[in-house]
Amino acid sequence: MAIDDMIPFVPYFYLFYVTYYFLPEIFLWILSFYNKRKFWDLFLGAIIVNILCCICFLIVNVQMKRAPYEAIVAPYSLFDESVHNFTEFCYALIHMQYNADVGGYNCFPSLHAAFATILILTGVPLSKKEPHFPLICRIICIVFGVGILVSTFFIKQHYFIDALVAFILTIACYYLAKLLINLFLKH
Repeated sequence: MAIDDMIPFVPYFYLFYVTYYFLPEIFLWILSFYNKRKFWDLFLGAIIVNILCCICFLIVNVQMKRAPYEAIVAPYSLFDESVHNFTEFCYALIHMQYNADVGGYNCFPSLHAAFATILILTGVPLSKKEPHFPLICRIICIVFGVGILVSTFFIKQHYFIDALVAFILTIACYYLAKLLINLFLKH
């Protein structure tokens, strides 16, 4: 896709990319103390989107073509003396990621983008009646959510369409979860 070719390779964004593994869970947990209803809507939405993404992986197994970037990061390893500065450190981390994710399969839709969207939704007040969530937490959620989302492009882990579909799917799953919870609470 043309847009993917215009996005540069920026190794520093790996630091955002890796926060996907712990930040959404931490901030959902913090949110549970301030707004239990929004927590359950987001939590159920995250479960639904995760299941749908895994089904997509089984049906449409999209592979990320990143051959030129693998050649850039290949010489670096955290366990030898080739890492002398922060850039080389980031290259070494990406090299580890590429080795763990050989072939770059299961790209469509992007779970990183899905959980980044969950993080953004955690930080964004969706109604004026919502109980207060500390401003610093909301800012961190939005900054890191957007950072994780764009990092998937900058370190060449996902195509733009992978993230766009995941973003839309996650918002749809959030509102589906909200609807399901409303139906069960009425009975």
